[in-house]
Amino acid sequence: MDAIIEYIIMFALGWIMGGAAKEIFMRLVFRDILKDLGVTEQQLRNLARAQKINLDPQLPAAAAAPEIPVVEIKIEQHQGQLYAYRIDNGRFLGQGADRESLTRSIAESYKGIHFVVPDGQGKELVQNG
Repeated sequence: MDAIIEYIIMFALGWIMGGAAKEIFMRLVFRDILKDLGVTEQQLRNLARAQKINLDPQLPAAAAAPEIPVVEIKIEQHQGQLYAYRIDNGRFLGQGADRESLTRSIAESYKGIHFVVPDGQGKELVQNG
């Protein structure tokens, strides 16, 4: 009888440990798939926000403050002018001779959006200093 109880306990432990190992493996595989597809963390956060998924388990869903949408853009310089484009669809956002005029140009048309210039997308053209 003791052997049967030991087998049941071993089976239960194996079941629990196997489930935990499977979960870790699935997360690693899914992360690699997203990385291979070029999906950024910001895109995942935007999707979660659009689907009203609370990413902070410490905050109740109702307490999560609505966040300003974040759009990644690229900056190009041609003949002394700075041009801004959305990275996801290539849409033209605005132009200006310097950082301030480019910012004003974009702000006139787009309110309530936070624009981010990732590394390698012309960030050095609009950095302070």
